[in-house]
Amino acid sequence: MIYDSRTHSLRLRPASHVPAAAYALLLALLPATATIVGAVVLGQIPSPRDVVGIVLVMAGVAIHKPAEAH
Repeated sequence: MIYDSRTHSLRLRPASHVPAAAYALLLALLPATATIVGAVVLGQIPSPRDVVGIVLVMAGVAIHKPAEAH
């Protein structure tokens, strides 16, 4: 698929329908999900550097505390 303004708008469309924090979480998990799918479906084994990156993203998501509503 060619990345152009149409694909960009399709990727951002859900952003207007979900809370910003939920959309940010989904975007943060996207590389980790893509790595897992690549390993399972395509047999692309991630390098140790990739695994460290995934662990850091997961740790960041796990320790994140949402801002309190005022």
